[in-house]
Order: sequence, then C-alpha cells, then structure tokens
Amino acid sequence: MKRLLLLTFLTFLVVAEINASEEKFGKSESFVKAIHESLSTEHSTWLRNHNAAKSGNPIEPGIKFLAHHNIPSDIPLIPSPEHLVATNQFGVKCDQGYTGDFCNIPVCSSMANITTHNSGSEGEAIELATSYECNDNISFPVDSYALSIVITLYSANGGMPGATLSMLNGTVIQPDETTNPGNDFRYFSAFFYGLSEFSGPGYYNLQLSSETIAPCSYQITTTTQAVYDTGFVQSVNDDNIQKDIYQPWRVLKEPMQNTANYLGARLNGVIQPSAPQVVTFYNGDDKQYAPMTLGIR
Repeated sequence: MKRLLLLTFLTFLVVAEINASEEKFGKSESFVKAIHESLSTEHSTWLRNHNAAKSGNPIEPGIKFLAHHNIPSDIPLIPSPEHLVATNQFGVKCDQGYTGDFCNIPVCSSMANITTHNSGSEGEAIELATSYECNDNISFPVDSYALSIVITLYSANGGMPGATLSMLNGTVIQPDETTNPGNDFRYFSAFFYGLSEFSGPGYYNLQLSSETIAPCSYQITTTTQAVYDTGFVQSVNDDNIQKDIYQPWRVLKEPMQNTANYLGARLNGVIQPSAPQVVTFYNGDDKQYAPMTLGIR
C-alpha cells in the first residue's frame, strides 16, 4: 500500500512538472515576434493614411475592386470556354465559367484540396485596428470556439498603453496576467485564459487607455479550432487559395499585382455546418469597400 501511494505521488509530481513547463498561449518567442511585426505594420499603415487624409491627399487603395464574383464581368477566365459553358434549368446558357439557376455559381475547373492551416502557437487574430488617442471603447464577439485570448497594444510614442475588459453588463474581468512583450514598454499584453469557458460566449467591451494622449494599435488574438482558410486566385474557377508556407494572421495566398484576383474562403473546424458569408476590405483602418456577400462554389 505504501509503495502504491509513493508511486502515485511520484507520478503526480512528474505530471505537475510537465504541465508547469508547458508554454502558455501568447508567451512563445514566435508569438512575441509576430505580434511586434503585426502591430508595427498596422501602426505605420494607419499613420500613413492619417497623414494623407490631413494633407488632403487621396489614400492609395490596397486593392482595386473590379467586379463582384457573382456578377460575370468582362475579365477573361483562364480555362477554355467549351469546358465552362453550362445551361440552367430554364434552358439559358450561362456566361463562360458559371452555372446554377441564376448563372451565378462558378464552375470549378482547378479543384484543390484545401487543408486547414495550423496556426500553432500564434493563434488567430480576431481584431486589429488603431485608436487615435488610445481611448476607444471597442465591442468584439467571442464565440464558444475561442479559448484563451490575448489583448496586445502598441504605442510608438511610448505612451505605456493599457486595456480593461468587461462584459456588456459592466462586470470587469481581471486578466490572468499582464506583461510587456519582449520587455518593451511600448507594448502591453493582457492574458485571459479560458475566457469563453468561464465567462461565456458573447460580446465583450474593451476600454483602451494610455498614460499620454497618443495613437495606439491593438490586436485581439485567440486560440480556436474554427479558422478561416482564405486566399486569392486569378480565376473564379480555381480553388488553389493556399501556399505551403503559412504566415500568422495573413491570407494564405496574396493577390498578384496588375491582374484580376478573386478572393476564396473556407471555414474549417466548426461542429455545425457553416460557411463564410460576408467580406469587407480595409486599408489599414479605412474601409475600402462596403461589405460584400460571398458566393458559393
């Protein structure tokens, strides 16, 4: 009996030591490096657009919108027409590359196996923006798939930013811990482990703050099983939206310059049948185009 108790105790010590050595979400070197790069890029983009707006200069669009993919345009399709002309139930021949009752569903001629990307220790970014005076109150959703959440702020002017998280009823949620990533006081991170499990899914409020009045950029990152696999292709008939090398918090395949590109997206890791429905293009914090519905394939 004593041997059994001793063995159980020793096993407990080994398991406890292993669990203690596991790195918590948002603490890895790769996460710190990625969050520094993400927020500094967001901040410089916002500053460029803000200065352009102050001087009266137009903001250069990141992407030029040509046509909604559900509305056939005069952009040529890559595959040959004889393989992509369909007739709908009304006996009407659809435009090249489209099918369906209303001729608005692209015909897939280059099907690819879209595998769920592994976000690893970086998680998924669910919010990225900049506050002019670092005093905004932001509402953001947390679903049941979101587990731990890290809120990170960056102020280029060294304003020592901070944030307070609360439920919609005003109840303040204390972070499990706070840090300055990379020991850089221009950055501030607040960690909330198991937020949806302990406080429930729904909308949360985030109040930004800073010791000085200065812009700050912020990112909300989470560990989640529900991920979007999204990328650009050069034909509506192409499914190859991802590359082999994954970069955190970016589309899986960037658009090509000086050519027509189409955005493809797939939602993976959800229990109930779901699909992406709306996409909105931003240039920094500036909404470049109104929200657009995504068509089906």
